[in-house]
Amino acid sequence: MTAHGDIKMAVQAIKDGAHDFIEKPFDHRHLLARIRSGLAAVRYSEEIGIDPNEIKARLQTLTPREREVLELVVGGATNKGVARELGISEKTVEIHRANMITKMKAKTLAALVKMSLIAKTGITIEHR
Repeated sequence: MTAHGDIKMAVQAIKDGAHDFIEKPFDHRHLLARIRSGLAAVRYSEEIGIDPNEIKARLQTLTPREREVLELVVGGATNKGVARELGISEKTVEIHRANMITKMKAKTLAALVKMSLIAKTGITIEHR
């Protein structure tokens, strides 16, 4: 939280592991929402046993194509849907998914999706 932030400072804060970057003055409801989001991300990361910063580091190991596939999978697309969207074969999608799971050290596709959601800033993940 800062009263005198700039883009460079915000980018560095996120790279250093901040969940969000809030400038003063701020709405207290917004602040509480961001705190809840951060706590939810930590709860999810504890469930799968990985620090959010480690998840971000693992995401950096993905190729640009694997990131595209991940975004579509997280959005609920099937292998067939991903293949159609990206103009590649379903077999290629399967290979990318296998590579993503290996690189991210995810035990399941569901864990991979959770990791992706944890890594995204600005998204509130509710845990019930």
